[in-house]
Amino acid sequence: MDPQQTSERRQHNEPSLKAVVLAAALALIATPLSSVATAETGATRYTVVLAGTAVEGGFALEGTREGALALVASAGGTVTMDLSKQIGVLAAVSTNPAFAETLRASANVEEVGEEFVWKALPSYDEALASGALTLSHDGDPLPGGGPQAPHADPLEPAQWNMELIRAPQAHATQAGSSLVEVGILDTGIDGAHHDFVRGVQSNVRMASAWSGSRPTSS
Repeated sequence: MDPQQTSERRQHNEPSLKAVVLAAALALIATPLSSVATAETGATRYTVVLAGTAVEGGFALEGTREGALALVASAGGTVTMDLSKQIGVLAAVSTNPAFAETLRASANVEEVGEEFVWKALPSYDEALASGALTLSHDGDPLPGGGPQAPHADPLEPAQWNMELIRAPQAHATQAGSSLVEVGILDTGIDGAHHDFVRGVQSNVRMASAWSGSRPTSS
């Protein structure tokens, strides 16, 4: 093969290789920080990909491990995980805003990635404060607790799935509350079944389905 073609192919593959190494490193180091790192208020976590070559049984750095550790320290960072021998990666934390830029200037560093945090859902308190969550009952525990009343369904003891999730033991502590409404998506609900009847009235409300008394055959 033409040496020039080999060089061009290697240069073409470098960006994708960097992305693969960085993604693998982020997955491997997605662990809690050490006690030293977490003590640093306002610190940012980084993934440092060192320059080098993957070899059988590990990673050959272009520089030295000691030099890489010294570089991180000189930039105001603390190494929280050292995977330089395995995949050529260091996990670090720093309060220095120029940490990543400083390391990228070194020929022994391939790339530096700053960890980002994405919050999909608000916390319980945030949801209450914003009005996104409204409590139907302000109190703990819900009223109506205690052992479950004797049930009219003679086949309930045969429901092995309820036994499997230990429903009887749960009912012995908290049998439920009428303040809690349960939504069931099913086309075959019998609204007059013992499970859905309180007294003589069905407590099933449906938008477009039969509920209440059983139909009589002609």
